[in-house]
Amino acid sequence: MKFGEFLLSSRTVTCEQLLQALVTQKQNEANVVQAAVRLRILAPPAALEVLNEATRLSENLREVTTERFLEVALFSNAITSQQAEDLREFCQKSVPPLGRVLIEQGVLQESDVPILIKKFMACSASEWCRATVLASCAEQLQS
Repeated sequence: MKFGEFLLSSRTVTCEQLLQALVTQKQNEANVVQAAVRLRILAPPAALEVLNEATRLSENLREVTTERFLEVALFSNAITSQQAEDLREFCQKSVPPLGRVLIEQGVLQESDVPILIKKFMACSASEWCRATVLASCAEQLQS
């Protein structure tokens, strides 16, 4: 179970609040192409070449994910597997934690997060939590 699922199942957040926070997280994720250039893993012309090929394969620039870019870069031998892992890690670290985003959006208080994380850790092994997430979200969407 993920922290967002737990927050939904415990009715700490609504589906709308969670979706907005997830969108904010995605918007803050580092662009893999820019990261490859900034970290000097690829020169700008090479990064654009990989991006063009990834776009061609995806048929749409918006569909070029970090994984697609890395897949193309690896296949074309533009980067090593270690460099791909470094880029993946860099991009993942650029995403703010969900709790931080919800605090910034005014959904949670800073003091709530440690308590919620403890409850989440205790609940994550329980099948009850996972089973109640979908029911909780469907209920919220219907009202």
